[in-house]
Amino acid sequence: MTRSFRRYLKFTQGMAFEEFGKNKMVVQSVLYNFVIIGEASVNIPDEIQTLDPTIPWRNMSDMRNLAMKRLIEFKNKARS
Repeated sequence: MTRSFRRYLKFTQGMAFEEFGKNKMVVQSVLYNFVIIGEASVNIPDEIQTLDPTIPWRNMSDMRNLAMKRLIEFKNKARS
């Protein structure tokens, strides 16, 4: 999870949102790393998750679902 988060930060460092939106490679990379983070969060046992209730575990898994949907849309659009 940490590695994916660091990649996300590295890919977008110093980038304005408008620039980010125009860079398809970066958008796809960030979405992919969101999927990885979300998938990893789902696989953390409940006993570990309860140790820190301030971490938004459910939001991370929801983020994965949204990121995966956007990746599929992105790939379908690229094929058209």
